[in-house]
Amino acid sequence: MTQILKIEDFDAAFTRVDDMTVRVSIPNASPLLEKLWINSDLGILDSDTMKEHLTPEDPWGQRWLATNSASFGPYKVTKYSPGQEIIYEANTDYYRGAPKLKKVIFREMPTSANRLAALQAGAVDVAEYLSPRELSMLGQMPGVTVNKVFGNFIHRVEMQNETPPFDNPKVRLALNYLVPRDEIAKAVYFDTARPTKSPISEIYPAFTDEYYNFSNDLEKAKALLAEAGLPDGFKTELGYRTGDQLEEELAVILKTAFAKAGVDVTLSKLPASTLVERYTKGQIPMYFFRDMAIVPDAAYVANLWLNSNSLIDYSRFHSDEVNALINSALTSTDEDKRRADMKRVQQITMENAPWVFLFNPGYQLATRQNVKGYSWYTPNGNAWFDFHKE
Repeated sequence: MTQILKIEDFDAAFTRVDDMTVRVSIPNASPLLEKLWINSDLGILDSDTMKEHLTPEDPWGQRWLATNSASFGPYKVTKYSPGQEIIYEANTDYYRGAPKLKKVIFREMPTSANRLAALQAGAVDVAEYLSPRELSMLGQMPGVTVNKVFGNFIHRVEMQNETPPFDNPKVRLALNYLVPRDEIAKAVYFDTARPTKSPISEIYPAFTDEYYNFSNDLEKAKALLAEAGLPDGFKTELGYRTGDQLEEELAVILKTAFAKAGVDVTLSKLPASTLVERYTKGQIPMYFFRDMAIVPDAAYVANLWLNSNSLIDYSRFHSDEVNALINSALTSTDEDKRRADMKRVQQITMENAPWVFLFNPGYQLATRQNVKGYSWYTPNGNAWFDFHKE
């Protein structure tokens, strides 16, 4: 049986060997430990600084850390205005040497149109999360560079697998056969995305697209709905986020496509907080979901989204076999077996279609042409330490 490491056991788990070495003792083997620790968002905190800010009301310093930093990273936070901006200044004592950019200002610009305009005007050097249409325009513009990687994002429509009619796998499969992926790739993504062919990120070890069989096949979809006892289709609801133009365009295309098989979809444009609240509580039958698993390991990814014991299995997908395979892979050090088990997990998932599989939208970062040193990392898209201006 897997043992859980409790907070009070941490002191015993970590042993100082010398000034540069720490030994960690854990109750079970973990093939993920080294992969987790290399993530740039899991930095070590300065214990002396932390102890200065501990209080009886905040014994772990969580409240203080919400607006301050105590890390050994390349930058330190010198200003934090929630919803407006955050300013980082270079840590001159960073062990890899001080970063080339001495100050980085992150400014909140809620609409991509404003970010695009600021980049074009030279008011900002970097613009993130522009729309595919905007990126296509920038590709023809002098003075701007668009950096692209396919990365680890997965964009999909999740269905509440415990809510009729989505408790029937044939219904879920039918919707996948109704998606006009070629049309979406051109009209929405401007050919910057690739179809998602597995629940595992396509760039991660153990990924396979062997079990992806979906095409735009209306007759196949109608036959599956008939087998599910819904020859005339059904009514449902699809939620997407206010202000997300891409999801709105996708929603309109899917509504039209699903209607061809008698599936009448009500589109609900909701504030992000409202949408998240509804799908975490299982109160909306279909909704857009875009996420990335930050650790390049198939068992880690599967555990997040497909293990029914996971807090973020929002689609309520459940398979006893999938749960057992994932739990085994989380502690097994037999890599051949882990890969075989994760291949079986992908097979079961694709055969049961807990989601409407859409696209890997990729990750794109637009910069002024004099900004160099772009590099992409799995946890956060990019790393600012490598950036510099010429």
